Amino acid sequence: MHPSSLELPVWHAAHQARTAPARQLADWLCASRARTLTLVDAYADALCPTLPVSYAYQLNPPLWELGHIGWFQEFWLSRNPQRLLGVAADPACLRAPSLLPQVDALYNSSLVPHTTRWTLPCHKPFAPGAKKTSAWSGAPSPWPGSEK
Repeated sequence: MHPSSLELPVWHAAHQARTAPARQLADWLCASRARTLTLVDAYADALCPTLPVSYAYQLNPPLWELGHIGWFQEFWLSRNPQRLLGVAADPACLRAPSLLPQVDALYNSSLVPHTTRWTLPCHKPFAPGAKKTSAWSGAPSPWPGSEK
């Protein structure tokens, strides 16, 4: 069976994202980030600012995941001088420093083992909590031209 004959909405959505104009993709990414931050705020209000969750080998801690999303955006878009080269960009190119000190050591999933993520300072009682992590992750959009 040919993939084009399958009626899979997921396939269609993924194809749309890969072929959409830059403006549309930026809008979708901004909407996705806004929804993520809204959900985190709701979870923090319902649970508590540190979003306590028991260890599970198949999950990342919620605050680590939120910080990782912000780190991912900053690392690959805001700090990456080759971002406009697309797939031709060198993933190991030198980047500008982060807005937050030590953030690469906390949220780079290639460097931080899964089990270590559960014991990092972002999960301690003195940690910034969901609202502050959310504020950093929701900093102004790193996509050029995405301002409304």
